[in-house]
Amino acid sequence: MEKLTNKYLMPMAQFIAANRYMIALKNGMVKITPLTIIGSIFLILSQLPKIISFIPDYSESVYQILNFPYTITYGILGLVAVGAVAYSLAQQDKDLDPYMNSISAMLIFVTLCAPIEGGMMNAAFLGSQGIFAAILVGLATPMMISFFTKKNIKIKMPDSVPPYITSSFESIIPTAIALVIFYGLSVLCQSMTGGLLIPAFINKLLAPAITGVDSIWFVVTIMFFVQILFFFGLHGASILFGFITPFAIANTALNAEAIAQGGSPTKAFTFVCLYLGGYFYSIWAILLMRCKSERLRSIGKIALVPAIFNIQEPLQYGAPIMLNPLLFIPYIVTNAIGVGLTYWVMDVGLVNCAAVGVPSILPQPFMGLLATLDWRSVVLWAVLVLINYIIWKPFIHAYDQQVLAEDGK
Repeated sequence: MEKLTNKYLMPMAQFIAANRYMIALKNGMVKITPLTIIGSIFLILSQLPKIISFIPDYSESVYQILNFPYTITYGILGLVAVGAVAYSLAQQDKDLDPYMNSISAMLIFVTLCAPIEGGMMNAAFLGSQGIFAAILVGLATPMMISFFTKKNIKIKMPDSVPPYITSSFESIIPTAIALVIFYGLSVLCQSMTGGLLIPAFINKLLAPAITGVDSIWFVVTIMFFVQILFFFGLHGASILFGFITPFAIANTALNAEAIAQGGSPTKAFTFVCLYLGGYFYSIWAILLMRCKSERLRSIGKIALVPAIFNIQEPLQYGAPIMLNPLLFIPYIVTNAIGVGLTYWVMDVGLVNCAAVGVPSILPQPFMGLLATLDWRSVVLWAVLVLINYIIWKPFIHAYDQQVLAEDGK
């Protein structure tokens, strides 16, 4: 395993982590997280009568007032994503102005995704339905502007002009060319597909991938590799989550939309599914605190508070779990079982799929309760706690004996 990891997995992971397009995608998509959290707060408020039986139903006007911030925040996820991705990519090029590239990308995105119908703008694709188009435009726009700028296809300003004004004027021609190219592609796409806009066409092309991602085997596999990378000292989530972030966010938004319309969420694959199944660091810390080794007890005490907030680094590097062959099996197995079981119970409807965006540092079981709006998530959490305890306990005990022997006790 170590030879395979060092020869193939580590170089691949380092390449992905250093790739500027993956960095832009990861950083850009993270920027829309506050919108999902803010929108989710109002979604919860609008659904309180359905969650807590003794709260009387809202009138239609009150419901619309509470639902409006959710509709707005989730309705511009794609628009914010395209600007954030373009900004992050342009930030890595010293010749580009991140702000102007972000604005240019948003202009192009609106042109492609919000056509005028009956004298009004159709904003359906400015939200989560346009996430994949947002990624395409967010990455392509700075690349195109960079190409034209470096070819000196731009308005040249005198050296005496302030840089912030220069960058604005220099971006006019490259942005205009990029806009014409994208709009031409949009017209071509509509003429060849019977009227499909580019975001709809991209979603249609990605339908098999979206279906494949939303499966128990994909969830378990992706988390297996995340844990492998963590075990060898690399931040697996930062490296691999860039690939799955658009799918996870889109699914969460679809689930939220279903609840807002009075339906049931059906997309099991979300970040919350991964969090619920894999965040049990406090169990590990408590087991360490009960060890006979003073060193392990100290690490458990130090790591407990961060672990409650789903931060594993003190355990990963302090115990250590990283490169510790004795703890490799529980580290991988409990995560695979937890994530797989969480996905399954959500997929079959035993627990609601996550529809609310929540911070990854929110302690369990409150995270699951808020994300799913389902009390049964607490039962699931209790079952997973028991599974983690049963699997980890003998390995922690064996490690405790090993440390005692090393310390001569």
